[in-house]
Amino acid sequence: DESLNVKDVQKSPGLRDNIVVLGTVQPEGGEETVALLQVKDLPVYATAFHPEKPQFEWRSDLQINHSEHSVLANGHLAHSFVHLVRRNPNHFKADLDAESTLMESSDSVFQAWIPEAKRQGYFVEIYLLQ
Repeated sequence: DESLNVKDVQKSPGLRDNIVVLGTVQPEGGEETVALLQVKDLPVYATAFHPEKPQFEWRSDLQINHSEHSVLANGHLAHSFVHLVRRNPNHFKADLDAESTLMESSDSVFQAWIPEAKRQGYFVEIYLLQ
């Protein structure tokens, strides 16, 4: 399991003193794990889920909550993130300058699809960029 356990965060001064746990999940029969966190002194956030899934993922074999509340809450998270990004004073002079920095414009030196993840209902792709 690759998740960050809430108990481990509480035990570790390095984690406890540097991150704020914003959201957790506790699977049936499992331990409470971190689902959303913020680094205390930096504008860094991390999710252990895909907030776009309630709106855009409709595979019947996945158990995704498509309720109005779920779609609105996850949409709010996305809009909040975009709002934070827009506060950054750094901007490209032109769209063409920005295009060269996009992941799609880079040559990847390694790309892997992890088929085990698909069986569990997750999409996992790894890129190493030059």
